[in-house]
Amino acid sequence: MGTIPWRAREAEEILTGGPADDRTFRAATDAALRDTFTVPGTAFKVELAKRTIIRILQDLSGMRS
Repeated sequence: MGTIPWRAREAEEILTGGPADDRTFRAATDAALRDTFTVPGTAFKVELAKRTIIRILQDLSGMRS
């Protein structure tokens, strides 16, 4: 079986029409990962995912090269 595809619609709304800056990226990332489920020893992955998403958004927007 495969995973169930999902969309972070609230994050999409935050990003759509918003300024391409760290504040917007953080808000979208927080919205996308708001209800994460972790087990002992995996909670660090949530912050890692947030940092990764923000870095990708920075790269895509041209903030970082």
